[in-house]
Amino acid sequence: MDMARPPAGAPLLSAEKITRQALDTLHRDGLDGLSIRKLAAELGVSPKSLYHYFPTKEDLLQGVYSEILRELELPDLNEGSWQERFSRLAHSLRRSMVRHASFIGYYFRGHRVSREELDVYESLYRLLRQVGLPEEVITKYGSVLVIFMVGFCYAELNGNFAPSAFAQRRAFAERQPERFPLALSLPMPAASENEDDFFEVALELMLAGIKTQIQEQEKQASLD
Repeated sequence: MDMARPPAGAPLLSAEKITRQALDTLHRDGLDGLSIRKLAAELGVSPKSLYHYFPTKEDLLQGVYSEILRELELPDLNEGSWQERFSRLAHSLRRSMVRHASFIGYYFRGHRVSREELDVYESLYRLLRQVGLPEEVITKYGSVLVIFMVGFCYAELNGNFAPSAFAQRRAFAERQPERFPLALSLPMPAASENEDDFFEVALELMLAGIKTQIQEQEKQASLD
């Protein structure tokens, strides 16, 4: 894109500088609190200067999304077991989602596909193919796994794994014990458990699911 030269004395801009400032604004004011005009004021430039880089707010949000995705640690297919590689990707994704909690709603709102997003999927597709899953299921499994991971982060940030969430369920069950006997009698998660512990459970379940599919493919191959 042909960028106009800024006026003499105006702050030098770049797409990266703009998106980094936008991230700071998002952390402070949330997704709805971000605007081109506010961002321009914080950068000390006119809104017109930003429009050269991001013609619309949607373009700006897409740029921020790409900036966030560039932070991810994509697994090296030659390092460690497939379980370790998947775990690194999952933990990296979670760290980024939690770090930029105010932006996670953008993912579920619908957005344009970016090169950086496809980099994430491509990395996961390669991992799933390397472990022996058939090509006809890789895109489906990969998409589901990403949604599971991002969905967990969304639930975590909304307090779904907080002690108060379990206490509310228990309190509701106490009002109708005959209908919810297990919700009333099963042990509650330990008070010492936190979101990290629940994420490890989610990760174990995802790894177990992948392993089961691998075993099914190996079993089918032995019968052919």
